[in-house]
Amino acid sequence: MEKKAIRLAFLGCGYNLQHMNVIKDFSGVKIVGVYSRDIKNAKAVTEKFGGNAYDDYKKMLEVEKIDAAYVCFPPHAHGLVETECIKRKIHLFIEKPVALDMLIAEDIMKKAEEKNVFLFAAYKFRYSLLVQKLRTILKKEQTSFFDGYFNMPEVVKKEWWQRKDMSGGQIVEQATHIVDLIRLFFGEIQDKNIVTAKIRYKELDIPDSSAMLLKTDSGVIGCMHTSFATPVLEAGFKIITGTKEISLLVCPGIKLIIKEKGKEFILQEDENLCLINESKVFLDAVKMKNNVRIKDSYKEAILTLKATL
Repeated sequence: MEKKAIRLAFLGCGYNLQHMNVIKDFSGVKIVGVYSRDIKNAKAVTEKFGGNAYDDYKKMLEVEKIDAAYVCFPPHAHGLVETECIKRKIHLFIEKPVALDMLIAEDIMKKAEEKNVFLFAAYKFRYSLLVQKLRTILKKEQTSFFDGYFNMPEVVKKEWWQRKDMSGGQIVEQATHIVDLIRLFFGEIQDKNIVTAKIRYKELDIPDSSAMLLKTDSGVIGCMHTSFATPVLEAGFKIITGTKEISLLVCPGIKLIIKEKGKEFILQEDENLCLINESKVFLDAVKMKNNVRIKDSYKEAILTLKATL
């Protein structure tokens, strides 16, 4: 007897398209609804991936029978939609950052625990095999310092991204990936100092360049710098240990470069594998009705949010 397919809804038609492209090849899942504020966008997506189009997410949640939903909203828009889904015991895959306010994120987690709803935070690089390999290496090394970065050659051309009250700025919305990896590799951020500047986009509500000096509870020190006023697109780390110089590039593409004793080792990975792996972990949890592998995912996301605010 064929097992019942997981019925999925997608809230947001931006980055969610990346997730739809991944799960369209999965067996045992079915897209039943897609929400966008612009019904034309929702209809265009359903024509490609299936399901019914909506410009009212509450109506979609009422009409469709949904097991799990992918939520991909700007940071400021989190809260109400998660609450409505949790009321209906819909398990949630939530894009980073999970909110723009600690109280909202903590309330979502509390409500989900009360309803036994699974929450998964989409920090995709945690599901990179090279990131996991680097984590194993660093456990055996004494890190002297690290330098994290997320640089772009231009500002994201979305109104919400350019507004502090809607995106939180580049560190909160984008470099959150780097901060999350800092926590994964070196522990909780114990002390930090952030300075910002407007170099090229002086009229914007958010700084175009930022730097963070920090120390983790493991004693490791480092810095992180971000900018969208640079000539290049690049994101990653340079890590110096007692025996190695290690570079991890996560954008564009994923690459791990290890220099040791005059030798250089280069490993590469398809970034799409991160998207595949994270959706598999989430959907397996929903299918098995067991959240053991993802139970700390949203809690970790809240700690990363706290470190960026």
